[in-house]
Amino acid sequence: MAKQKFDPKSPGFIASITYVILAALAATGIEFPSDPQTLAGDFETTLNSGGIFAVTGLLVSSIVFPIWNFKKKGGKINGKVILSNNTFWISAVTALLGVALLFGFTVPDGTAEQIVAAVYAKDWGVLVTMIGVPLFNTLIKYFKSRQEIPDTVPDNTQG
Repeated sequence: MAKQKFDPKSPGFIASITYVILAALAATGIEFPSDPQTLAGDFETTLNSGGIFAVTGLLVSSIVFPIWNFKKKGGKINGKVILSNNTFWISAVTALLGVALLFGFTVPDGTAEQIVAAVYAKDWGVLVTMIGVPLFNTLIKYFKSRQEIPDTVPDNTQG
């Protein structure tokens, strides 16, 4: 398995971080034209295919204006509200799992939602299992890949 190098400029990583930020802002009451996940996907698509004007247009119309209107109406961004929001935590854990995948961790679909649900339910056994099994599997793969490979250098001493 080829190890991918982490690239913070990757459109997928940028979309994940965008989703975390938009989910946090949506948790405070900012109303975006579509849900944060859709907006983050649109942002990723625009980054991949559009120019700077397309990205700027999307940011201004879909993100900046809703924040501007929220502030204009007297809305305040509250950290406690953000940290108590499941959507924010699911998006944050999803972004972290995305980074972990680049380092060789394998996790099944829906893991982020299950981790957040386990934390809210205070089901620590499920949480340890959900984090421990992928971590254990990844460590096994890592150590297997590090086993000494026999020397296969050709012997050029013969004529």
